[in-house]
Amino acid sequence: MKRNFRYVFLLLLILPSSLLSQGWEGINGTAAASMDISGVSYPGEWSGFSNPAGLAFISKAYASLSFENRFQMKELTLKGVSIGMPALGGVAALSGVHFGNSLYSEQRYNLAYSKRLGSAFYSGISIDYCMLSQGNGYGNASGLTFGLGLLTGLNENLMLGAYVFNPVKIRLSKNIQSEVPVMMKLGLLYSFTRELIATAEVVKNSECKAAVQLGVEYNAFGTFAFRTGVSSWPGSFAFGIGYHPKHLKLDVGAGFHPDLGLCPQAGLIYSF
Repeated sequence: MKRNFRYVFLLLLILPSSLLSQGWEGINGTAAASMDISGVSYPGEWSGFSNPAGLAFISKAYASLSFENRFQMKELTLKGVSIGMPALGGVAALSGVHFGNSLYSEQRYNLAYSKRLGSAFYSGISIDYCMLSQGNGYGNASGLTFGLGLLTGLNENLMLGAYVFNPVKIRLSKNIQSEVPVMMKLGLLYSFTRELIATAEVVKNSECKAAVQLGVEYNAFGTFAFRTGVSSWPGSFAFGIGYHPKHLKLDVGAGFHPDLGLCPQAGLIYSF
């Protein structure tokens, strides 16, 4: 056990610092991950983590699961669940994500609410509970923070999204290294046709430099979606496919880091 812990601890030290905040970032969903984007302007069932304003586009109750394995290492597994429904004149969702294992894990639980405020303006807010767990007596910590987001249609084809998470930059404990990073996102989504969309985003985490993320999605035959995208930092790219019959969305994909390797992803969404 001690040897295993030393291995995981060393791994977390040598990987990019952004990897230490995977749990705090939440899950953006397999569809967004397959385009290597954060999803700030790509509304959907996982918008509670990427931009709560996007939940306003949901019209039915849903339940969803998501899984991502960073660099094919079980210690770096990201798992999430989300449920939501129209409520109180808007849409409410409850989501949770777990990153890591019994020796080190980051968890974020999110209660989000979104409402349409005009013909093309949507706002959202989330209350987020962040928890850090460390095995072998190294200590645990937790705290509350929040996120704010908006989406607005600039014209019938172009949408702008903005989101900030944890603007107060909470620290979970004074005794251990446990700062939750501030995250800011700004993005555009352009619909060339009903079948083809493209996204462009700038994402900044207070623990690392800004990244430019570009993604494309093509919907074919009414039930299939093909996706790809790139990110300037850490220089990754991604691809994936979705199968969307009437009430079900099944998405699979993978991201690829040039130095660290493959990150397989899978997601399932059921609309009631």
